[in-house]
Amino acid sequence: MFDQEASQEEVFDHVAGPVVNSCLDGFNGTIFAYGQTGSGKTYTMSGGDSWDDRGIIPRVFSYLFEQLEERRTGTEFQIFASYLEIYNENGFDLLDRAHAELPFEKWNKISLYED
Repeated sequence: MFDQEASQEEVFDHVAGPVVNSCLDGFNGTIFAYGQTGSGKTYTMSGGDSWDDRGIIPRVFSYLFEQLEERRTGTEFQIFASYLEIYNENGFDLLDRAHAELPFEKWNKISLYED
């Protein structure tokens, strides 16, 4: 948890950087933004309009590819990413290209199950 004065860089350094490093070491990683409507989840994850205001997602991709360049020692990497939103107990794949042409109400929902 960070206060409203925390910078995007500070949030990345404390939350996402360690997750990305663990992924590069072979572990799965998840960054989960949770909170009330209007609490800043989208801003924290996606960011603002300026380079300094980039959120976790664009910073992760930049950092990830920087690290892959540095670690290029004959190791092969496969990268898989998913970007999901849970809204009113419905899950949505935010990387589904079909959504660009459909209104939100027509988006395919992801089924959530308890096990």
